[in-house]
Amino acid sequence: MQGNLPSSFGVLALPDPAALFATADLDGAAIRHALETALGRITETPGQPPAARRQRVFAEAGRILLAAPERLPEAIHLTRFGAPDLADTASQAYIRLIAIWRLGDREGTSVEANRILALNTHTPAERLGIRNWLRQWGIEHQITPLISHLRDFWPDPEAAIVDPLVRIQPEGPFPAINRMGPMIARLSGRDPKDDEAFFDRMRWGSELVRRMKYLSVIARSIQVKPADDRTADEKTALAILTALRKRITPLDLAPVLAHIASGRSVLLAHAHAGLSTVYAIPPPQMPYSLIAEHVQPSPELRNFHLATAGPDVAKGFAKLAKLMRSDPRLVRVFPDGPYGDRMDITACGSSVKIGRGGAALAYLGKAAAYFSRSIWTGEGFVFSLEPGPLASDYPDRETFEQAFGVFYGNCLESIVCGAPEDMFPNNGFWNYLRY
Repeated sequence: MQGNLPSSFGVLALPDPAALFATADLDGAAIRHALETALGRITETPGQPPAARRQRVFAEAGRILLAAPERLPEAIHLTRFGAPDLADTASQAYIRLIAIWRLGDREGTSVEANRILALNTHTPAERLGIRNWLRQWGIEHQITPLISHLRDFWPDPEAAIVDPLVRIQPEGPFPAINRMGPMIARLSGRDPKDDEAFFDRMRWGSELVRRMKYLSVIARSIQVKPADDRTADEKTALAILTALRKRITPLDLAPVLAHIASGRSVLLAHAHAGLSTVYAIPPPQMPYSLIAEHVQPSPELRNFHLATAGPDVAKGFAKLAKLMRSDPRLVRVFPDGPYGDRMDITACGSSVKIGRGGAALAYLGKAAAYFSRSIWTGEGFVFSLEPGPLASDYPDRETFEQAFGVFYGNCLESIVCGAPEDMFPNNGFWNYLRY
């Protein structure tokens, strides 16, 4: 199939034409035709180094294959083996990632993106381009945070230490805001002429959550190292996180402590909005349990955590309910997450499905229910603590669950009608809202 290559192919410096054109299960003729077409389009330019033209030809050939849905495997093959020395350049990486994604291989896309971003060989603009694709596809959260990624999130780290809030500028797409922003604006009663300012504030808050999530994750791996062993970038990352935390007034746990002292557990409900998913409350001086998708289970009963995405969740819930009665504790949960038995509540006139587990735990654990969310003050954030129904005030579980549903629905409405900086619409209850 290979045949004699035309002299024009000389500029490509193909290391192994047979491996490129004569691979089983791939159409080598299509790859060859794409390169021939690209050579015709990318002509020699006076003064242009041959290496620059070569790189542009491979990129153009990749785009030609990418444009044909049936040639996506060939596009991937070309970017990997056509010119191995160019395989991880930004242009080849973009084409390969797009092709893998269009083939429906979500996991393969995240694996390849993790590998490429870990190389740390691209310019900031090139890395931003890669991340913008991942954000459009909704998989940036699958990228393992590394300290070498610091400037992907904080392009000017030293300035961020001085002022970590006003210098934040959204640097990429927020598909969820584009999709849901107009609806949220209408639900909150805002004037359509104020939409752009509203969306700008929402993007700003969402960018803050994105950057703070990175810092929070990377800090956990840094803080286990002795201070003297930390690199300059690691120290800078911790300094930015410290500066951010100074602009956040932590949750006042006094009412919670009072309940614990009286022998009653507290169920603290959150929603997928604002800083709630990325800002850890101060370590409570009490037994503490967190219910979240991928939280690390703890064998110790004092801090018995429960992963909703893990096995034996029902057994874990029963154990936690028993602990709430025998060993009063603070239990944090996100009822609008995607796991467990569902119940319908109303928020902003929409039927919203939430997990039944939060209300069930509060009732079975005879707990006091509260809700907490972040609130933008104009200069920083504070966390609210809003009291909800007390399980002991209700004659049966069904009645309590109804009261909890009304309470939680009202709390969700307060988010939708609040400052856009506190929204970060993405998952959870946002997907159920309608106008």
